[in-house]
Amino acid sequence: LCVVMQRGDRNLLAALQHRFASIQWSLVKKIGEDVLHAMAHMHSKKLVHGDIKPLNVMAVNSSWLVIDLDVARKIGEAYGDKAPSSGYCAPEMAKAMLAALAGGGGIVGALYGVFASIAGDLWSFGVVLFFMAAACQLLATDLDNNLGPGDLALLANWSHADLNKRLFERNLPKKNSLLVDLLTKLLEPDPGTSPSTTPEWGPKPRDSSARKAKALYVAPRPDNLPSTTGPTTATTITPSGPAYSTRSKSAVGPRA
Repeated sequence: LCVVMQRGDRNLLAALQHRFASIQWSLVKKIGEDVLHAMAHMHSKKLVHGDIKPLNVMAVNSSWLVIDLDVARKIGEAYGDKAPSSGYCAPEMAKAMLAALAGGGGIVGALYGVFASIAGDLWSFGVVLFFMAAACQLLATDLDNNLGPGDLALLANWSHADLNKRLFERNLPKKNSLLVDLLTKLLEPDPGTSPSTTPEWGPKPRDSSARKAKALYVAPRPDNLPSTTGPTTATTITPSGPAYSTRSKSAVGPRA
């Protein structure tokens, strides 16, 4: 049996080496929109990608697609022996990883008490968006996209002050205040505790989160994120209900 798939041009990590980050806001907006639409499609199918990162975002013609579902789980399903890359995981996942390391064991196989949630994907997207906006990683990772013990502990105890420090270090508030507002909401330390009420989703996930509640469940439309390097006051980001957008399409195909 052979599966014929589209040929990818390059992944986002390779594209970032061409230094468009923090300069070409229109491209940052385009990639962000494509990734959010892919996430929205998965979430509408009650699935969480679990490992959103530049290596898993691939350019195909004029679209940016999300690939590699190795860590993907149903919403509310335990990660178990599938560990996401710690450099892009949310603080709640980092806490579980840190506890596993402190106990003398490895991370793989220690995540049966950590359940897949939309909040986790939103955080990961926020880290990718920060990378594109700031032209540097939120926290430095190794070649496998994982954090060292010190940075893993920092992520596990993430605070608003940690994010603000990094935003101002990269001068992002002056470069693009609207994008900073989105990053602040995506990189919210508290995922929330409101559970899903849909029984077939398995264990109650933490997917009705502070990240979602703070106006994040909407993909950036062309009029949401500016394509210039200057500040803007002409547009705002507002929530539009329980889905990212009614325009959500396939996670593995371009949008019309």
